[in-house]
Amino acid sequence: MERGKVDLGAALLPLVTAGFAAALLFFSRENNPTAALFPRVVGVATLAFVLLDLIINRTGIRHAAPPEGRASGGRLPAWGIPLALQAVYLALIYVIGFSLATFVFLLLCPLVLGYRRPAVVAAHAVLFTAVLVFTFQSVFHIRLPKGLIGFPW
Repeated sequence: MERGKVDLGAALLPLVTAGFAAALLFFSRENNPTAALFPRVVGVATLAFVLLDLIINRTGIRHAAPPEGRASGGRLPAWGIPLALQAVYLALIYVIGFSLATFVFLLLCPLVLGYRRPAVVAAHAVLFTAVLVFTFQSVFHIRLPKGLIGFPW
């Protein structure tokens, strides 16, 4: 690509991410300080990472070159697959519940993206889901969505 031209595909994901982070900060202003703490930390950290990414890409500092071409046979850009998986994950939360959707997402996402150690992926999915659910339910006392099928855990 020529210097000075903007690749819209490469600019879209950071722009969308920054938009969601800004919305998170905007909507967290209505909460009390304790409830707003986590969304504000996530929003500020996300904006900081997007800014860091922009600085790195504009100053000529380069990371490893991405694979040539497009992922999945040319149908989606390389960032399209994780974005599509996240959209499916959000939809699954309402259908099968947070716990089961998180487990399925953590099980499938690395495999779809090319990680080829299924035992590590399965162990990570089980452990991370259990820790995440335990933390939300026992530490933060947050009820997680059970979905339409009512998965109890």
